[in-house]
Amino acid sequence: MKKMRAKLVVNHIAPGATSERLSFNAVAASAYPSDGSDEDNTYAKWSPSAELGITITNPALIGQFAVGEKYYVDFTPADKAMMPIQMLDDDLPETSKAAPRVTPDQIDQLHCSLRVLVHNFRGTTCTVAIALLPDGFVAGVGHSACISAANFDADVGEQIAKRNALNAAREKLWELEGYALRERLASAAVSPAETD
Repeated sequence: MKKMRAKLVVNHIAPGATSERLSFNAVAASAYPSDGSDEDNTYAKWSPSAELGITITNPALIGQFAVGEKYYVDFTPADKAMMPIQMLDDDLPETSKAAPRVTPDQIDQLHCSLRVLVHNFRGTTCTVAIALLPDGFVAGVGHSACISAANFDADVGEQIAKRNALNAAREKLWELEGYALRERLASAAVSPAETD
């Protein structure tokens, strides 16, 4: 498996209303020790030029980067098992797509119908969120909490709890829809003679 590590430095930060644009370049310097003892020297030798731009909208990360800070960036081939389900679904042969199955579109439609309720427990840093289907069924639960009360931000806690509840709900929806489809297929497979 091919892997690569680069060393980048933050050279510009462009703040937005609800986001932050980070610009990185490969580490470089006008002079390096001749003995090669400076780590940046080694990285600059093998990847002398690199540019990377990232826009972040995660409230917990906005404001956490500073110009001049250096970071390792690892490139590892994406494992198919970790790919989004839609990408895996697109790779299925047409014969498989013709069989009864739960599709990403079905799950997306159900996921869009979810309503999220959030509650912060007064006097704590714990926030809990539940994701409900239109009929009131709780499809997912998520929470967030800080170790130190000094780090607690109610809005950030709410967003993290919501995200966790929605992620849990998506996984549960696959399970529930799969079970419902399996029940329908099993019922259809029972012949009238078998039900007498």
